[in-house]
Amino acid sequence: MARGWLVAAVALGAIGVGGRPSWAFVCKHSKSYSYVSLHWDKRVIPWGIQEGTPLEPAAVAPAFTAWSDVPCTDVRFELASTTGYVPATRTDVNQVLFVSKGWRERGATDNGAPRDVNAVAVTLTTYSVNTGRISKANIEVNTESFSLVNLLEEGLLGTPCPSEKTMDLLAVMTHEVGHLLGLDHTQAVNEHNNENDPIELKATMAAYIGPCEGWKRSLAEDDQAGMCFVYPAGEPAAQCEDLPAQTESYVTNAPLGCAASGVPTGVPSGVASNSALGDLLSFGVLFGLMFWHRRKAQNLLLD
Repeated sequence: MARGWLVAAVALGAIGVGGRPSWAFVCKHSKSYSYVSLHWDKRVIPWGIQEGTPLEPAAVAPAFTAWSDVPCTDVRFELASTTGYVPATRTDVNQVLFVSKGWRERGATDNGAPRDVNAVAVTLTTYSVNTGRISKANIEVNTESFSLVNLLEEGLLGTPCPSEKTMDLLAVMTHEVGHLLGLDHTQAVNEHNNENDPIELKATMAAYIGPCEGWKRSLAEDDQAGMCFVYPAGEPAAQCEDLPAQTESYVTNAPLGCAASGVPTGVPSGVASNSALGDLLSFGVLFGLMFWHRRKAQNLLLD
């Protein structure tokens, strides 16, 4: 399933072998095609708080601007209504909601099993399995089991944590917005580097967080590198992996052929093919980031 201190975005990572940037960020990929990574085609992404959620939009807005403020990108987030609240029935808006009852029964795991009661939050992403194009992502926060607070406003930064169930709201939300954008958990060894070139990480999208731990609310250099790579200003969203090597022309190969319109060759723009399905028919749901508490280690695994 699908997780800092803010530094200059011009430095995209430590220099590895041969002067290559060593990136630890990881993109989420389509379940159907491992070489298709998830992304938004549009650069203005609407969001809102689901009506009935006891949360002011201003309380979580910094989690969104942490990503849009990266200088190398032109992604922007905007509230989908004047109040910032939207009804649950709106399917065109990315929604944030707190779940205070029935978290386990919501059952949003890849295998259909009930949710772990120790999961702090989950991001549910709807996307095209053929192109990786994201159409919607909802962030759900488990307030049934955890207390989500603003550590700075509560005066808890740098002080003993009152409970192992107390989590920094902005640290959790900033991580979740990274998943909403298509980023996965940062790893020391991944598609961008190799086992002989490991990376020491302390990033918002790293897989662990502790109670009352607030540093994930600020992006690390590696988080910014992921944003710059996938969403460079003025350019289309980038794929994190190349198409696999093959002997035949890509024109006959799933998922897209070579049509510039984003649908299989020979199919008019805006019409989906039954064989390749395309954006209009083939969508998958990705269950991103679930945290669960590791009591002995006193931290959370962002899974």
